[in-house]
Amino acid sequence: MTSNLSKQERLAALRNKVAEKNKSQGEGRQKNYAYDKFYPFYKADIGKSITVRYLPDRNEKNPLFYAEKVYHEIEVNGKKHRFQCHYHESGKTESCPCCLASQDFYARAKEAEKRLGAKHPEVEALKKQGWRFYKRVEYVANIVVIDGGEVDPNEGIDPESPVYGTDVRILPFRKQIYECIQSGLTDPELLTAEPHDFEEGHNFMIKVTAQGENKSYNSSGFRPKPSALDPDLTEKVIGELYDLSEVQIVPRFDVERIQNIVDEALGNAPAEPAKKASGNVPKPSRVADDYQEEGDDEHSPAPSNAESVSEGVQSKASSILNRLKNRQS
Repeated sequence: MTSNLSKQERLAALRNKVAEKNKSQGEGRQKNYAYDKFYPFYKADIGKSITVRYLPDRNEKNPLFYAEKVYHEIEVNGKKHRFQCHYHESGKTESCPCCLASQDFYARAKEAEKRLGAKHPEVEALKKQGWRFYKRVEYVANIVVIDGGEVDPNEGIDPESPVYGTDVRILPFRKQIYECIQSGLTDPELLTAEPHDFEEGHNFMIKVTAQGENKSYNSSGFRPKPSALDPDLTEKVIGELYDLSEVQIVPRFDVERIQNIVDEALGNAPAEPAKKASGNVPKPSRVADDYQEEGDDEHSPAPSNAESVSEGVQSKASSILNRLKNRQS
């Protein structure tokens, strides 16, 4: 059937249909700005420093100004899988296939060590597998960047992102910065008030030094002189604080999917088709791949129980913060 429309009219009609389809697809596809809230301090070069101010958790039930996030990272056939630890959420070891696999390998290593000795290759191989499935720990805190140097909080963020132009960011950090925080909190001569206090708190300097081929943050610490945040800034950041219990650094998978990944890692099952992770979460590579510390790949002995390795230190830090708070009142 021949159309009465000219070639130009038919081409224009086709272009209109394509434009309408693209518009409808764009409206139905929401952009994921979830990772924009994370401040990429790890982009700072060796020899540089960044000054931040820790802020309170929006969740008033948290006595600390930071929160612990526990996850697993397993590489299978060249692909890294990162997801939240189910034990950390439920408090039940049996609910996390990764924790069960790790405990099994460490238990077998302990038995083999009795027969073969600690340095036997079989014992080392079992420990390495135990570490492969063992949990990883990262921490998050609300911060405002006082002096970011070369790391602009808004660099690379889409101006349409709700985070663009805001002052509060989430600082993701691991063992080195965590230990620097604990060192400051337990030094009776350093802090005069809670470090995250708006009026009398202490800024925190992240210093980047070299340790082997990696960056090190071991020289970081609280500044000894307390300082007040600008009142206008304080008023603004109070409305921007995040509830740290709701901050996710990796996706949350259901137990069945985690079990499939564990089985695949053990060679017991073929690769499972990808399933959608729950929640609007950041791309793990944004934080986990770019942020490396010396010793990230080292394996360590299994703990005697399934409790958080930092539980005792967390309790001590909480007690110190309470004393500092009472000193102010």
